[in-house]
Amino acid sequence: MQSELERQLNEVRTKYPLVGQHIEYLERRATIDPVTCLYSRLMFDEELPIRLSETSRRGGTLSLLILDLDEFKKYNDTYGHLAGDKLLKDSGEKIRENLRKMDMAFRYGGDEFAALISHYMKGNITGSRMTSAKKVAERILERFQKKEMPLTVSIGIATSYGNSTAKDFIECADKALYCAKEIRNTIYQYPEILP
Repeated sequence: MQSELERQLNEVRTKYPLVGQHIEYLERRATIDPVTCLYSRLMFDEELPIRLSETSRRGGTLSLLILDLDEFKKYNDTYGHLAGDKLLKDSGEKIRENLRKMDMAFRYGGDEFAALISHYMKGNITGSRMTSAKKVAERILERFQKKEMPLTVSIGIATSYGNSTAKDFIECADKALYCAKEIRNTIYQYPEILP
C-alpha cells in the first residue's frame, strides 16, 4: 500500500519532471556515499531495524560485519586525502564484490564499513549460519592480504535471530571489532548468536 506522501511525490514527479529529477537526485545523495558508492550511514540506520524485523519474521539470522581499515589515518596523512579517498573507494569495491546481491554494504563512517548478511535456511543450522558470515569476512580479509590493497582490515562480526535491538546488535559487532583491532588484520566473531 502506497503512503499518502509517496502518492503525492509520484504526482509531483509526473506533473513536474524537472522537480521529479531533483527529488531523485536528493534521494540518491541521501542514500549513497559519494566517495565509496556504497550505501550511506543514513541508509544503514534505516535498513538495520527493517532487516532485523524481517529476519525475526522469516525465521533466519542476520549477520553484521563492521570493518575498519588498519592505520588509515597514517596512510591518509602520508599520501593525502585524494589517495585516501581512492583507497576508501577501492575498499568499498572489494567489500561489495564479496557479497551476494541480497546483502548490503555501507560506509559506516570515516574508514569504517558495515555489511548486512541475511541467512534464510531451512532447519536449525546455527553453526553454518555463523560460518557463512565468517566465510564472507575471510574472503574480504584475503583480498586485503593479497596486496591488492595497501592496508589491512580488521573485521568484527555479530549474528542475531532478529529479536535484538539495533543498538545491542551494533554494540556486539563493535565489541568484536575492538577484539579484532587489538591484533589487526584479523576477524573476530562475537561468540554467541543474539536473540
